[in-house]
Amino acid sequence: MRVSLRLFGYLRERAGAARLDLQVPSGATVAQAVDTVARETGLEIGALRQARPAVNLEYCDDDRELAEDDELALIPPVSGG
Repeated sequence: MRVSLRLFGYLRERAGAARLDLQVPSGATVAQAVDTVARETGLEIGALRQARPAVNLEYCDDDRELAEDDELALIPPVSGG
């Protein structure tokens, strides 16, 4: 199934794109989608797992099941002052 992936911050910079289409198996979880992102983009799995996931504009856990045409956003931690 197709899931729209949105990347922010340094993840977007490293991937060279803010938005990607991702193919994952039906019933895939956020964690499984993150593994697919690492394989397909070459982004480090550690950096991806530090990011906070959100599905359809709602923060969620890694065990959240995805549905066709969901939007998965990976938001890395930020610091500032």
